[in-house]
Amino acid sequence: MQRYWQDHNRKMQKINSDINDIIVGGYKERSAASDRIQEQYVDTIREETPYTTPSGETIKLPSFYDQVYTDGNSTYILNSDALYNPNTDSTVNNVNWDRIEAQR
Repeated sequence: MQRYWQDHNRKMQKINSDINDIIVGGYKERSAASDRIQEQYVDTIREETPYTTPSGETIKLPSFYDQVYTDGNSTYILNSDALYNPNTDSTVNNVNWDRIEAQR
């Protein structure tokens, strides 16, 4: 009989642990969603857009431009001319420029 109660208690502890994991997981998911919404709201107020650099770093730049290029050394060219390519512009130090895209 004691073995039955020990087995029963282990099963109940496992069930309670699983329920707790579900509750905590839901809380974490809701918190993460809330954080993302808040960050997007702040970016909108600041008129900033997050970009991912070729090295994987996230940077935030003004939201008013359609084209963003980087030289990989924290220098950026922002413009809205779809025909402009800094790699063909001899006035920008003959550096290789990579186009980066907004994260959203």
